[in-house]
Amino acid sequence: TLLASGGSAERATSLRERLLASFCKELEVLMHMSNDAVIAEHGRHHLLEGRNVRVHHASRDEVDKRDYDAKVLGVNSDGQLRVRPLSNSTQVEMLLSGEEVSITAK
Repeated sequence: TLLASGGSAERATSLRERLLASFCKELEVLMHMSNDAVIAEHGRHHLLEGRNVRVHHASRDEVDKRDYDAKVLGVNSDGQLRVRPLSNSTQVEMLLSGEEVSITAK
């Protein structure tokens, strides 16, 4: 058990608390920035840029004929995700909103 392992539960709690405190500190900085500055900061640290993702239209748990695989190109100035469908030979860029679709990394 966790308690029998010599305090690992306490270490895990301490780690979670430090992680949450660090996250809250960064979030507070972002809350005082303009929308343009937040989007620029997001673009500098975008974890999905260059990766392939699955774009889901209904939900991640439901198969929808509109779903497709895409390569993430970045984020535009409005905060929309820029992607290029992998099946698209014309290299057309599409813009996605988190309110309309969800994605999973492949």
